[in-house]
Amino acid sequence: MAGAGRRGVRRCEPAWGDSAPENGCGENEFLVRRWLRSANSRAAPNYGRLFTDDYVGHVPGRAPLTLAKLMRSERAVTAAFTQIRHDVQDLVSARDKVVVRLLTSAVYSEALPGMGVAGGRFRMTSIVIYRLRAGRIAESWGEFDVSAALGLMRREGPVRP
Repeated sequence: MAGAGRRGVRRCEPAWGDSAPENGCGENEFLVRRWLRSANSRAAPNYGRLFTDDYVGHVPGRAPLTLAKLMRSERAVTAAFTQIRHDVQDLVSARDKVVVRLLTSAVYSEALPGMGVAGGRFRMTSIVIYRLRAGRIAESWGEFDVSAALGLMRREGPVRP
């Protein structure tokens, strides 16, 4: 099967740009990858083009995120970390949902509580389910392995040149 990934799961690898999805990628997969690509580039994404005005994000232990809260949170992450990279490990979609398993890595650019000096490595796995409506992300549910990420930061400390 052309474009098949591990265990027969189709991998969606579109060409990036504003053109239509290629290589058999659906519109929903394309949109989620565009969102992740903007996060990797540290460029301010066009939230209005990617998310619905009534977007709701669900993260365990936190109040639901509105679009405004998501935007503030993304700015804070970009300020606190450099070399942010979201690598898609798996991507599966059906109807209005896209599920992504990610490996996120970064270097923290400022001292964080309990972490000591700046320059520590951050690495975390996550699974995010996106629900799309009318070509935009309307809702998401995220599960993040933050405890493992914090443990790695404590053990490795600053990055050595």
